[in-house]
Amino acid sequence: SCPARLEPLPHQVKHFDELAEDERAMITIDDLFQQLVESISAVTYVMRFGLPDEPPIYISPQCVRVLGLPRDALMVDAARRNELLHPDDRARVWEHAVAVDATGGDWEEEYRLSRPDGTSTWIHDQARIVHTEDGQPSLWFGV
Repeated sequence: SCPARLEPLPHQVKHFDELAEDERAMITIDDLFQQLVESISAVTYVMRFGLPDEPPIYISPQCVRVLGLPRDALMVDAARRNELLHPDDRARVWEHAVAVDATGGDWEEEYRLSRPDGTSTWIHDQARIVHTEDGQPSLWFGV
């Protein structure tokens, strides 16, 4: 596996303290989070907890560079995502996914995804559960 290479940001980045007060007021946590996840070299994603058959809520644009797949190819139901898994990894990954979803533990798995050019890419996937204010599992945040 080759080391990750950071891509240059398309705009000049200022330190938050250097922004004028009106600029700071316009920046939301959502904006900062989106800038963060879209500037790192890893693919990040958000999925609903307990609903593995549903499409992801979010997948970062790095999927094109890392996987050779556009986001819309990954924003599909589980059956279509399953087709992207290497045939030798499918049963193991889905058995682990069902077990982790049932226990509420952290997710960590290595598997291969098929790329459009016919090659496979090894993925080291890690995710944590995000809980609601009352402690109920709600989302998976993964990288």
